[in-house]
Amino acid sequence: MAYKALSRGMGEYTMTLPNRKEAEAFVSALYLGVLRRKPDEAGHAQFVNSLLRGRTYASVAEEFVTCEEFKAQSAVKLFVPPGHFYSPIVDPVEADRHLAALEAVTTPESIRGINIDRRGMIETWRSLLPFLTSIPSTTLSIIHFIPSETEVCCMQFFSITALSVS
Repeated sequence: MAYKALSRGMGEYTMTLPNRKEAEAFVSALYLGVLRRKPDEAGHAQFVNSLLRGRTYASVAEEFVTCEEFKAQSAVKLFVPPGHFYSPIVDPVEADRHLAALEAVTTPESIRGINIDRRGMIETWRSLLPFLTSIPSTTLSIIHFIPSETEVCCMQFFSITALSVS
């Protein structure tokens, strides 16, 4: 038996109603494949009858994947919440706060006990450039550059970090 139906956003189409055997097989497959369990009699009969009355396969499948049982099963179960010390997932709110705090800190012009000579750093980098270009490495692909003020600040940070670590 064919009939006309309207589907959300799809316009009008002609569809053949399934026979009972097809509908039962489809609903059983959804229970096993989506909910990972055998169908309960009442739910199985309800979905089969709705398909026999003209409900689309897609709408039945959509109901399965949007039900609370499926969401609870398929949700990622973490042993600690996002943002926790042991969690591999970063808490985005905490990350934004941390990055904003880092961006608010300005680069110091001087640090007590450490001589920061920008001109000397740039001259050192330029003098080392011929040696850096001769290193056989794929990781040093950006070698031909003259450091900008921002890059000098980065060099200072890494130099200071190296001094504080050692």
